[in-house]
Amino acid sequence: MMIRSLRPLRRTAAIRFSGGDAELCYALRLTGWRLWYEPGLRMSHFLPADRLRWDYVRRISRGFGAATAGIDSYELAVKGARRTLFQRLRRSWGWQTFATFRRLLGKPIKCWRASRKPMEGDGDVLQIENLWGRLVELLHHRRSYVSSLKTIRALQRDQATGDGH
Repeated sequence: MMIRSLRPLRRTAAIRFSGGDAELCYALRLTGWRLWYEPGLRMSHFLPADRLRWDYVRRISRGFGAATAGIDSYELAVKGARRTLFQRLRRSWGWQTFATFRRLLGKPIKCWRASRKPMEGDGDVLQIENLWGRLVELLHHRRSYVSSLKTIRALQRDQATGDGH
């Protein structure tokens, strides 16, 4: 099967962690492929020393958060159609942006401290970085967020009707 109109998520030097692997998996699922976990598969991933520093871990957490905004359209499509107004509202850019902002406000003092100090080893800081990355990405890409949702829905409809080429 060919996936037409698939546009990769935005990738920049500042955001190295694009979610491309997750995007590909979702796209494959939407086109009818089945994915599975193979417990016998083993992989080694060697990290250079500079990737073991706290500032790098914070940046990767922010990048992963940014990637979630781009993957939303796939995830929502895989979950299927939502029929109630409330369910549809929860899929909107506004809802997602507000929900992310609200989660950040849940720890205002820690957010403020994390912006000023490294706070090495604090798991909450990684969650804050993740949410911050997501919020910034949502705010920068409102139009593309909405158009991506529409594109993925159209691709899904095409696949269902056999028009996916």
